[in-house]
Amino acid sequence: MATIIEVMASGLSLGAIYALVGLSLNIVFLSTRVISFAQGDVGMLAVAGALWLQENRGLSIGEGLIVGFAGAIAVGLLIDLACVRALRTIAGTSAYGWIVSTLGASIVIQNSTAMWFGSESVVFPSVLPTGVVHIFGGLVALEKLETLAVVVVVVAVLAMLVQATQWGRAARAIALNSDIAAVCGVNVSLLRATVIAIAALLVSLAAMLSTPQTFVNAYIGTALLLNGVVGVVLGGIGRVPQGLLGGLALGLANAFAGRYAPAGLVPYVPFILLLGWLVLAPEVRRVAGARRSRMDVGYATE
Repeated sequence: MATIIEVMASGLSLGAIYALVGLSLNIVFLSTRVISFAQGDVGMLAVAGALWLQENRGLSIGEGLIVGFAGAIAVGLLIDLACVRALRTIAGTSAYGWIVSTLGASIVIQNSTAMWFGSESVVFPSVLPTGVVHIFGGLVALEKLETLAVVVVVVAVLAMLVQATQWGRAARAIALNSDIAAVCGVNVSLLRATVIAIAALLVSLAAMLSTPQTFVNAYIGTALLLNGVVGVVLGGIGRVPQGLLGGLALGLANAFAGRYAPAGLVPYVPFILLLGWLVLAPEVRRVAGARRSRMDVGYATE
């Protein structure tokens, strides 16, 4: 029982981080219909920059994170401007060149960071209170519970912001038709920049929370992105609260596979889970739709 509790705590903590990355992808997709393949690297830059500033410029880790988060926002805005908006201006709104351009930006960021920061993994100091708590006989690191709590609060706030505010409705409107939104008085450029900046902050927070468990190197952004994308697909693209459930499910699957499955299978768990969901999801929706139809008929005949 104690071992299961510890594995579940690790899985929920990692799953919350994946959900946070997925949330950053989701809010950008809701307003731009774009998924940036450099999103994970934006978060990596924030923590790598903070660590470099601490070691080479004498800043505290908190000061370094402030500068790193500001830099991540700037890089996120630059990627959107150069790799997405510029291409759409040239090729039209239906172009999908951003897939290649954001992948290219990811490669440039990773290689540039490896040259500047080094390719080895480095320990990142925890910014959350540390300790151990006893839960049903299991020893659980306090950081893992704090990570889960932080992410739940962030997801709840963002879900309310997207679903129940004028800002959220405007952000969704510019994805459907930015010209009509502009005619209705929406500052499209400012709103889009705000969405990109929030997404950069979210993925930077996810990178910061993950590094005490996974360390820092130039390539952690790829793992963050892949797991974030799988979490988004499991929860539903464009569905903010459900993205948390998708991320948690992936985190639990990874944690239990890491503890009980053969070592060679562990790296493929996200893809196995994704493939299984893509195969089963249509059937699940069909059954759910049939059940709702029977309930509607029952209510109509009463």
